[in-house]
Amino acid sequence: MAGPMLWPSGEPWPRCQLPHMVEIERPATAEDLELFRRGDEEVARLADRLSALPPEPGSRGMPAATAAQLLRMLASASANRPRTTVRTSAMAVPPKPVPMVPVVQLRAADIPHARFPEGTDLLQILWCPHWHNAVPGMDEHHRGPAPMVCWRDSTKLTHHATPPDGAGTDGRSVLSTCVISPEQITDYPDTEALPDPLQERLEDWHDSLGPDPGFDYRNDLAAAPGLKAGGWPYWPHGPRPVGCACGADRDLLLSIPNGERGTPSWTPLEDQTRAVEGGEEFHHPTGFHGARDAVHIFSCRQDPAHPVQIYVE
Repeated sequence: MAGPMLWPSGEPWPRCQLPHMVEIERPATAEDLELFRRGDEEVARLADRLSALPPEPGSRGMPAATAAQLLRMLASASANRPRTTVRTSAMAVPPKPVPMVPVVQLRAADIPHARFPEGTDLLQILWCPHWHNAVPGMDEHHRGPAPMVCWRDSTKLTHHATPPDGAGTDGRSVLSTCVISPEQITDYPDTEALPDPLQERLEDWHDSLGPDPGFDYRNDLAAAPGLKAGGWPYWPHGPRPVGCACGADRDLLLSIPNGERGTPSWTPLEDQTRAVEGGEEFHHPTGFHGARDAVHIFSCRQDPAHPVQIYVE
């Protein structure tokens, strides 16, 4: 993951020229100056309220008078600061194309259940890590990184390539380099994706197990959490449409979660103790924080070479 990729000789590293969220500096307007003034006045009023509070003997927190003094210093510094410009974020075309960053490279042997286009045995996924509001071929409500999927014949790739220096400035969507060891499992559709009659049957089945069976369908059998290729996606807000423009359905190609946390039933036996004691490094080995739950990438069931669909949950 996120490491050097097998690459065709002479093929340039891909770059993104789509509009994305960038930090810009623009001239301050009258409305901006009015907002600044109101903010300074509110800070000053808060300082006055704090300074009027009586001392609290034995309190371990910052004395109200000290907090009031600090707030007045902040308000004074803010009011005296030149305010000719404002720094903000906006959707804009980058001044120069942004290098894509590698996400994952998988061989057909790693994911034998996946459908590869004829003549290919290597899947590569890259993306522009910045936040996009519109990506050609994506859902109109897409918000997130802009993906690029490459299906290649590894026998024709002669060397490894990495992004140019300086690529990957948005830390939330830039993954940490690591090696993965795929393990094949079986999961089932998320409860929300099941027909109502089947959901009712599941509820009846779960109720028949007693008041505390120690597991439930959604958390312990459906939509396995964590980084995975294939399987079923977890839909925290209900299923999304994933049909391809050709009319065929799409299948989950890759799911990149915001962390590897899950119920103990999904944690490998050798990691059970570490799952309890582990910290950030264990629960976020990929370093990905670019979604509340996960990024799901779907490929066409009929022809995986068709454009993919991405959802940020």
